[in-house]
Amino acid sequence: MNYWMRRLRAALPWLLVGVLSSGVVLLARLPAAWIAPQFARATQGHVNLVDPEGSLWHGSATLMLAAGRDASGATLLPGRIVWRTAFWPLFVARVRMEMLQTEAMPEAVTVEASPRGANVSAGAIAVPASLLAGLGAPFNTLDLGGNVRLEWSPWRTFGTDAFGRLTVSLADMSSRVSL
Repeated sequence: MNYWMRRLRAALPWLLVGVLSSGVVLLARLPAAWIAPQFARATQGHVNLVDPEGSLWHGSATLMLAAGRDASGATLLPGRIVWRTAFWPLFVARVRMEMLQTEAMPEAVTVEASPRGANVSAGAIAVPASLLAGLGAPFNTLDLGGNVRLEWSPWRTFGTDAFGRLTVSLADMSSRVSL
C-alpha cells in the first residue's frame, strides 16, 4: 500500500464526520426562505409566503394571496404567520407543526402529517373580505367589503378522503356590484 492510500484511509473517517456534521448543521439551520418558493409552487402561486424569517423549525412570514403566478393585484394579510416544527417526530416519519397568524387567529393550529394521513386541530381565522380580491376573479370584480370568519372542526385526511366541518361567516358584507 502506498503512502497516499494510507493517508486517505486515515483521513476518510474524519472526512465522513465533517460531511455528516455539515449536513446536520444545514438541516438544523434550514432557512425559511428556502421553503417559500416550494409553498408558492404547491399552491400554483395563489398563496405565497412573503418576507420569510427564521428557519424551517421556527420562523415566520407574511401571507400573500394572488390570482396566480402573476403577483399583480395581490393582497397581504396583516400580521405574520408564525410556525414551530417539532424535530423528534421526524424520526418516526411524522411532521408536527404549530401555526399562528398574529393578527387574525385567536389560537394556534396544530398540523400533524404522516404517510397515512394528516390532522389539523380545530381553529378559526377572521380576515377582511377585501383580502379575497387578491385571489382574482370573481372576488376582485365583486370588490367585497365586510368581514369573513372561517371556523373549522378538527380535520382528518386518510388518503384522498377528508373529514371535518368548515363554517364560513360573513358580516357587514357589501359589494360594488348591484342588481
